[in-house]
Amino acid sequence: MCGCGMGAGPQDSVTAAPGRVHGAPWLRVADASLFADSVEINPYLTAMALADRVAGGIRAGAATLLTAHAAARV
Repeated sequence: MCGCGMGAGPQDSVTAAPGRVHGAPWLRVADASLFADSVEINPYLTAMALADRVAGGIRAGAATLLTAHAAARV
């Protein structure tokens, strides 16, 4: 937990919401390492909710990434 916390920029965090790694827009983190701090309760549901949110961000941005990739290959 807490290894890739979300934040505003690479100065204070590894990832931006939703789990996108700063400087690598194709790379996402989707597990408990996104937590800002260690929790005292079972983090299962929160980790699954974060993973679902990251997956939603991937789905939303997939068309843009595919279009940019296709344009780069031409």
